[in-house]
Amino acid sequence: MRFTLEPGTKEFFVAPLPWRRPTSENAHGLLRRCFPGSAHVSGWCAEDLEADALAIDDRPHVSLARHALTDVYEEHLRSLRQTGVATTG
Repeated sequence: MRFTLEPGTKEFFVAPLPWRRPTSENAHGLLRRCFPGSAHVSGWCAEDLEADALAIDDRPHVSLARHALTDVYEEHLRSLRQTGVATTG
């Protein structure tokens, strides 16, 4: 396939690895629920963008055994803390 882009046009391609495409397509679908295809994110304030990001991150994910990303991240942070070790903050 051949195509031509205007100068200065940005192009984005999904990684050719077959197991990455469904993840990418799923992420695009989630983003399109918050931002329709014709919308530009400059029309949203920072609070709205943060709320949309939290809504996506708080969804249960099949790949995470139905846990939300935020829950998995917090559990990972807890696992990094060592008990009985002095901290400076």
